[in-house]
Amino acid sequence: MKILITGHAGFLGSNLTLNFLKKNNTVVGLDTKKINSFSNYKNFFQYKINLLNRRKVFTLLKKMKNIDIVIHVAAKQPMKKDFELDKYLETNFYGTKNLLESCEKQKINKIIFCSSFSVYGNKKSPIKEIASLSPRNTYGLSKCLAENLLEYFSKKFNFKVIILRFDGIYGNRQNLPGFIKMSFNSAISNKKILLFNMGKLKRDNIYVKDAVKAIDLTSKKINKFKFEVFNIGGNNPTSSLNIFKKIKKICNSNSKIFFSKKKLNFSQDTFLSINKAKKLLRFKPDTLDNNLKKMFLDAQ
Repeated sequence: MKILITGHAGFLGSNLTLNFLKKNNTVVGLDTKKINSFSNYKNFFQYKINLLNRRKVFTLLKKMKNIDIVIHVAAKQPMKKDFELDKYLETNFYGTKNLLESCEKQKINKIIFCSSFSVYGNKKSPIKEIASLSPRNTYGLSKCLAENLLEYFSKKFNFKVIILRFDGIYGNRQNLPGFIKMSFNSAISNKKILLFNMGKLKRDNIYVKDAVKAIDLTSKKINKFKFEVFNIGGNNPTSSLNIFKKIKKICNSNSKIFFSKKKLNFSQDTFLSINKAKKLLRFKPDTLDNNLKKMFLDAQ
């Protein structure tokens, strides 16, 4: 299979690229930067192109013959509290538009889009795919608009589209701040940790290897769907207190835990129902305990 991966140099994109290369697929990587990680693979080709440059995107897809599927990972991520919508619309919406228009011209009609739980907003958990969308931030809004664009292309140009709405993805070398990565840093250094919401609120973040697994399964089953949306999470909602206790044990840490009533980022349990993905994609993530152990060992 010949696969185009946008954002191949990023955290999820690089793990995804390695997965497909190891399975002898040809991978064409498109990103705003080049990396040397896959230089030993003769079936890998990378191009430094910004999705906002419509002409270059079109020229590349015209040059790359017989692309079977596009996995659209590239996105501007919410690195901090950033409410400037234009910054997110540029990459996440207009970049997606340029990609889709170029795909349509070259008759590439299979797209997997990496979206986010942020499109849902504050809903009662577990959140199902049928829930109405009410984005929680400008990043979520840009992803929501991109999803609408993908649905339009699916209907108008007969694209096969699968949207994967990921809960927070964690793992070593992640480029976004996250509770699990921060907890490992604190535990390994035996530093104290402050848990907001008294450590009670539950999340269900997904380990990067399981996120890759979900995309891999989707690539095999995309012909069965016209336009479909799947939630992808860890299948084990857990409080921040219990997560840190697990990490502390794995690291044999002496870190002390302090609690705060302050509510930071989330004011209620927030996690996704992944029953649809389990049933139709046969997706089954590994256990939280196993993934935390793998993350610790991988970092050694």
